[in-house]
Amino acid sequence: MKKSVYYKRELLAELKMLVPNLAYTFTRKIKTIYIGCTDSNNLGDEAVFIALKRMLFKRCFLYKISYTKPSSGRYFRKLFFRKPDLILLGGGTLILKNKDEGFLKLASYYNKKYPKSKLAVLGTGVANSDLAKENGFPTDFIAWKSFLKDSVFTALRGENSIKILDYNITPNLDTHVFYDPGIYFSKKKVTKKKGEKTIGINFCNLENRLFGHNKLEVELFFKDLIKLLIDSNFRIHFYATALKDYYYMKEVLDSVDLSRKDMFFHEYEPNIEKSLKFFNKVDVFIGQRLHSVVFATATYTPFFAVEYESKTSDFLNSLGLYDKSIRTDSLDAKLVFDNIISIYNNLDIEQDLLFSKSQEAIRLQQECLDSFFSVL
Repeated sequence: MKKSVYYKRELLAELKMLVPNLAYTFTRKIKTIYIGCTDSNNLGDEAVFIALKRMLFKRCFLYKISYTKPSSGRYFRKLFFRKPDLILLGGGTLILKNKDEGFLKLASYYNKKYPKSKLAVLGTGVANSDLAKENGFPTDFIAWKSFLKDSVFTALRGENSIKILDYNITPNLDTHVFYDPGIYFSKKKVTKKKGEKTIGINFCNLENRLFGHNKLEVELFFKDLIKLLIDSNFRIHFYATALKDYYYMKEVLDSVDLSRKDMFFHEYEPNIEKSLKFFNKVDVFIGQRLHSVVFATATYTPFFAVEYESKTSDFLNSLGLYDKSIRTDSLDAKLVFDNIISIYNNLDIEQDLLFSKSQEAIRLQQECLDSFFSVL
């Protein structure tokens, strides 16, 4: 890379962080460094940060360390940065991944740099250690045990995460269920679906990092399912939770006539409020990415999920939705189609169920937040 290009990129990265740097420096709130999966063109990860930022707004100022470019803003930080009061590990399935992976590496770096700052975990998921090893992502129990032991508050996405942590780290760790931070965006009331045979679909390229380790089978499953839906006169809207989803779904379906009047591809929308409006267009939804399912839940759009990692059931089980998914190692297009038809035939009941589950989770999430604030 030419030096001129390098310096230009560094300058742009510094300018991008100028306003957050200044706001952090002069805030009177609890100065909080946020570690999470950010700036990766994935709306799910960004929604988690935005949700936590809004939930903590009255007490904390969240300063985001970019996961994709953690050096952004470093020159300002060298000169003016003040010691944080709190280092917060936010949403995403981060815990148990190797200490050389970005999240624990970043959190440990700032913990070492500011040893008097408090550590906390809020809304984070715990990786399935067996699947992580199969996927070539080694886990590090010792490093995470040390980090979590020093945390003043640990609240995880769901009961599944707590069970994995208890089994692999320590059964004596004081943990709470926070639910996925994305449910913060849940609507205050139900907008009834119109029953016009419209369905939203999200699927994505995870290579073979999924249950069954066979992305070709997943692609074939969605092709078969789409054919069943078209034959049943459904209009299909494709939803991108991450930027690359849009291009991947089109690529996989290149053998289908994409000019059909019953198929619509929606480009990636990085604004969470605008993106959620997509769900007004559809009666039902089937999603692979976790946060496509979280967003369906938040808009009370009846859904069926394709679970590629245990993070999906971690979220669903936390809400008591035990029969709303199928794993990628046991896919059956006809079975899923039948579930979709059943859901479609009971839209009002399904929407009311999602509303009651979401509102209860939000209430308990607020109780968890109150406990979190009490230790700061």
